[in-house]
Amino acid sequence: QNGVHPSVMNTFTSSMRMNKSTVSAVPKQTALHEIFKIDEKLKYSQLLADYHKSSTNFKTSSTISETPQQRKVWTQSLSNTTPKSVSSPRLVETIDLTGEEKKRTRIKVKPYQSTVISSDEDEVKILEEMPITRVNSLEKKLSHNCLVSPQWIIEMQQKYSEKERESLRQVEEEKLKKELYAKHNQSRRLEALDARIRNHLKITDIVLDDTEDEQALVELTPEMNEKIKAALRPNPPSEVLVEGFGQRLTRNDIQTLNRLNWLNDEVINFYLNLIMERSKQDKNMAVYAFNTFFYPKLISQGYNSLKRWTKKVDIFDKEFLLVPIHLGIHWCMATVDFRDRTIRYYNSMESENNTCLYALLNYLNEESLDKKKKEYDISDWKTENVKDIPQQMNGSDCGVFSCMFAEYLSRNAKITFSQKDMPYFRRKMVYEILAKRLLQ
Repeated sequence: QNGVHPSVMNTFTSSMRMNKSTVSAVPKQTALHEIFKIDEKLKYSQLLADYHKSSTNFKTSSTISETPQQRKVWTQSLSNTTPKSVSSPRLVETIDLTGEEKKRTRIKVKPYQSTVISSDEDEVKILEEMPITRVNSLEKKLSHNCLVSPQWIIEMQQKYSEKERESLRQVEEEKLKKELYAKHNQSRRLEALDARIRNHLKITDIVLDDTEDEQALVELTPEMNEKIKAALRPNPPSEVLVEGFGQRLTRNDIQTLNRLNWLNDEVINFYLNLIMERSKQDKNMAVYAFNTFFYPKLISQGYNSLKRWTKKVDIFDKEFLLVPIHLGIHWCMATVDFRDRTIRYYNSMESENNTCLYALLNYLNEESLDKKKKEYDISDWKTENVKDIPQQMNGSDCGVFSCMFAEYLSRNAKITFSQKDMPYFRRKMVYEILAKRLLQ
């Protein structure tokens, strides 16, 4: 209307009717793909452009005006609210605007089956229905992603199935090896046990002396026990009970040998001097014993602080050196054996002390350089933390153990004592100090 050709108007109204019929037929949805329809918007924009273009062209003088009768017929056809079909052919008039002379042509057009609906505002007629194809952009995007491809999943399953089979094969192989090794080890253990039994049951002509390992302890006579008992009386504590080797031992010093008291430096030094005195007798090896202050000074201040201590002694003329080791609250004994060129460490608590062994080995070289003005060959010397020796079973007998190590080793006796002998050794040491001689 308003000078617009009916054919153009029909095209515009058909799009409007399609939209309205879609709204009427489909329930309202709030999904984004239902709200935003870019293709439909583009078509609508093109339709508006065509409408404005047609509207401009048909306002020219060549525009055919509708008669009131034609207008009435067209309006009545659009006013029907119930759908109806147009079955009879109708004439459509077209105008050729390209030539100089505008020509009008009437052609016969097959009727188009359409429906007419009415609304409160406009009445439109659907001349053409354009289906809108929905596009699932996520599906399209994922279709090119290999991670969701069925083939990729199959390949991954095959890959890790092969790894799983290989792992299971390795597990089975290790189980088989374990069984073979277990059988082999069991057979070897049985063979070793059989050999031990055969060796144990073997008849030999060798007769072993069971008394060889055990050494009888010197029995303390009643007279000895009386002297020991008198010396262990606590009072008066400052009374001097014995003098010798430049020392004076009081009753208080002897008390360190009573019960479970800790031995002090005076008692240990006096006892080591008794061992050196015994070594001076015939058929005994030459022994020299350092006092209890030697090792702490060697470790803390070095060789120069005590090189004058052996000014009157040539330690290289001795066969055996005794070095008492004081570790703050614990006593141990170290020996230097020139006969087999070995330095050994004896500890009744079983721990090792390589620092002590290396310090004594270095001391030999320093002493040779100072006294003999030449290096001492220590290339073939050995060091040893002695194992399988008696161990104390309390926290107070370490001093007695150390003195007994020195006493046994200085006369080449096998160490056979144990913790149960410590009370006896304490009383024996009291008597030996009072008598200033060893009983063995």
